[in-house]
Order: sequence, then C-alpha cells, then structure tokens
Amino acid sequence: MKKIVLARVDDRLIHTEILTLWVPEVRANRILIVDDIVAKDKFRSKVIKEMAPDGLIIHVYGIDRAVEKLKEPPSFDGERVIVIAESPIVFEELMKCGIRITQLNIGGMGIRGERKTVARRIACDDREMESIQQMIRKGVHVYFQTIPKKSWEEAKKYIQE
Repeated sequence: MKKIVLARVDDRLIHTEILTLWVPEVRANRILIVDDIVAKDKFRSKVIKEMAPDGLIIHVYGIDRAVEKLKEPPSFDGERVIVIAESPIVFEELMKCGIRITQLNIGGMGIRGERKTVARRIACDDREMESIQQMIRKGVHVYFQTIPKKSWEEAKKYIQE
C-alpha cells in the first residue's frame, strides 16, 4: 500500500499553497487528486498534472481507480503521497474500500450549495458533517488547518454529534 503522508480536503484541489508549502512540509513526491468528475475531464486533468514542478508527480483519478492505485505497493523507494479531494465524503469512501486514513486535514471547504459555515474557511453540508463524524468515531484525527505553519483546530470542536 502507498504511504499517505497527507490526506487533505481542499475544494480548490491543487494550488500554490499545496505546491509550495504542503509538499515540502511532508516531503511528498506524488500527489493523488481523487475526484470522479475531474478525472473524466481530460482538459482539467491535463492542466492539473502540468502544475507539477520537477520531482513531483500528480495523478487525477476517480474513487475506484484511486483505491486500486493506493493499494499498490510503492512505485519507488521513498514514495510519499498526498491525497487531495474536495469533500470528506471521498475519504470516507476510500476508508470503506480499505484505504487506511489515520489523519484528515481539512484545509478549505467554501460555501456552496447546502453548505453552512462551521469554522473559518470551512463550510459543510449535512452529509459532509455526518462523514466527518463517522471518521472521528473510527479514530481518524480530523483537524482544520490551512497551511503547515498555522495552528490547527480539532474538527470535533465544531462538528457536534
């Protein structure tokens, strides 16, 4: 199984903070974006992959393919993977398929659709709140943190049962 060094919810998926702050912080050399819609959009997938600086590999997969890839042994010695999705629901699904997630960083979930503000820069709909609660119950450390050097807050402080 791949070594996941950061599991992150960020509805922007890939952006400068990920590439310049998180990648060096966790010493990642691979990013796996998990999104069924983006994976089917060849143009958007290509743009995301082209953002990779030298030494970093970016893949875009739907959930099923991501599960297959994450269950594979490391592609090379020292492989360190960041997994990013737009919603905690994706990580709950990955866990149901046997992917081990011990910590979940929630970095940015903007207001859209039925989402309501939960904390600064974090908005969730009822299903996303339920997903976070399920993961906390299963022993996953779920926390809110935008960038590595900023303090983090426990999600359970804001997500009540």
